[in-house]
Amino acid sequence: MGGNLLQIATILPVVAGSSVRAIDIVARGLRNRRALVALRPLWTDLVCVLAPDTIRKHLNHGTSLIRDRCSVHNTYDRLDQRVVEVCDATYELLPWIDEDLPARALAAVRADGYGDDDAEAAAEAVCLRIARRRAVDGEPHALPSTIEPLLALRDDQEANARWLTRVAGFYTSARLDAIEKALTTTKDAKVEAA
Repeated sequence: MGGNLLQIATILPVVAGSSVRAIDIVARGLRNRRALVALRPLWTDLVCVLAPDTIRKHLNHGTSLIRDRCSVHNTYDRLDQRVVEVCDATYELLPWIDEDLPARALAAVRADGYGDDDAEAAAEAVCLRIARRRAVDGEPHALPSTIEPLLALRDDQEANARWLTRVAGFYTSARLDAIEKALTTTKDAKVEAA
């Protein structure tokens, strides 16, 4: 009886340790899958401003919403690629962002009732919406500026994905429609006055 108890006492910690690792891997995969799905609306809007090779690659070997929701295969790499492509798209959109737009957007979303981190994410989303619309509509670039990139990549992929999912949540929000319209109307009025 004592030998059996000793064997069980030594085997149970090994089984428990293996289970914790497996649970962590599954939980990380599920978080990555949720982030893939949450980033999809922002990514699909911004991917159109990337280089033609990237667009061609996605047309030939693209991903679908069903694959994002159902496939847990290679989610880390797919999420990493999506995060990098969204950040690359923001660099491509910088020429359509006026130098004072980020500050005006931040002030507008704070005036609309957004708090600290939500205000920053909502302001970035508004800037991206305005810049993408200007780029797609073929508007001329804003004056050359020293504007910093909106989205800065960190060394932590999970932190990048968390921040971008917040921005993506605001990007598709109908609540920002009025703020975007007010900011673009203000810019148009300044151009007409000049």
